[in-house]
Amino acid sequence: MKEQQVPVNVSEVIKAKAYPVGDERDFYSLIGRMVTLQNREIGVFRTSDGGLFALDNVRINPEGIRLTEGIVSGHTVYDPSDDWKVDLETGDVTREASNITKVPAYRVHIMKSKLYIVLA
Repeated sequence: MKEQQVPVNVSEVIKAKAYPVGDERDFYSLIGRMVTLQNREIGVFRTSDGGLFALDNVRINPEGIRLTEGIVSGHTVYDPSDDWKVDLETGDVTREASNITKVPAYRVHIMKSKLYIVLA
């Protein structure tokens, strides 16, 4: 789970420009949840192994679903009806006909059971 880092103290979270998005327990396994930070929609995903990941909550296909509406499997989120997959760790998109090849991914910190996302 290299995307998940645990800062030692509050000053590290502040220095990293991390924004609190909720209690860690509010993010359920295999379900994407949308949060809004700095006018950005961000999808937060918890994998079955407990990893937490954050990516822009985009539509890979303009008429398709947003990432948070996709199915989480392993460390990917996908839409079987539109045939795209996004790697939760890297943001890499797998879909031949897509003009999007990468979705911005953000670091996630957990401190005192609170989830923080770094938008740098």
